[in-house]
Amino acid sequence: MADVQVLVVGVGACEGAPPEEVLGLVRDAVREAGLPETAVAELATVDVKGEEPGIVEAAVRSGCRS
Repeated sequence: MADVQVLVVGVGACEGAPPEEVLGLVRDAVREAGLPETAVAELATVDVKGEEPGIVEAAVRSGCRS
C-alpha cells in the first residue's frame, strides 16, 4: 500500500525556534509512533503561533500545510 498523508501533527515552539528543531522533533515523534514521515499531511498550532517563522518554515520544508 502506498504511503498516505493522514496525520495532523500539533506543534508548539518557543518564539524564535529554528525550523530545523521543529522538523527534528516532528520527525522523532512520527518515527517513535512507528509511522513514516510521509504520513504527515499538516502541522497544526494555536492561533498565536500560526505566524511563528520556525513553524511556518518547517511546514514549507516538509511539504505540509500549516
